[in-house]
Amino acid sequence: MKFDAPTSSMDIVLDELRRDIDLIRSNIFKRNEKVEFECTLHEELQPPAYREDVKKLIEEGKRVITPGYQQKSPGFNYYPFQK
Repeated sequence: MKFDAPTSSMDIVLDELRRDIDLIRSNIFKRNEKVEFECTLHEELQPPAYREDVKKLIEEGKRVITPGYQQKSPGFNYYPFQK
């Protein structure tokens, strides 16, 4: 997981992570990469449907995600274990 936070809050975050029983390992590492960001006024003034980043998001949303498993049903058209 990547997140931005001030260094003064790292002790509090690590304390919360160590208390979480669902986490196996809790470490925080500093990234030294600078993110290159280029923004032009021409692109910002376009309607959202014509922007390149929005087009990428629309294409990602169109992808069909198939589950890795299939639920096996007993073949009944009702659930026999209802209370």
